[in-house]
This record gives sequence, structure tokens and C-alpha cells, in this order.
Amino acid sequence: MQFKTPYKALNNIKPDITNIKVFRLIAYYKNKAIGLKKLDPRARKAILLRFRSNLYRLYNIDSKRLT
Repeated sequence: MQFKTPYKALNNIKPDITNIKVFRLIAYYKNKAIGLKKLDPRARKAILLRFRSNLYRLYNIDSKRLT
């Protein structure tokens, strides 16, 4: 038996999840600074504010700026 969600099992179509929004989560993004040393942090900590397909909006905790 192939895995199906309960919604798909009842209605035989995939559920529409485009309206699901997750925000205010801790996220890490790549540190693109030039001249990083071997033990320097490679990621920066931020808060995920919004996410849509390949676009996202982050709030940098250290610099208090949107990225």
C-alpha cells in the first residue's frame, strides 16, 4: 500500500497547502562575508518572517535588519 494523507485517501486529490504560513521561526542563512577564517561562523542566525516558493524574508537578530 502506498502512503497517502488522510485527505488524499478520502478525496483522491492532494490537499491545497498554499495558504499555510509559517513565520517567526529561528533560521540560519549562509554568511557571505569575504575573508572568513577557518573557525569563523559560516551561518548567521535570523528569524523567518515570510516564505513563498523560493522567496523568503529574514530578520537578522545581530544587526536588527531585514535580509
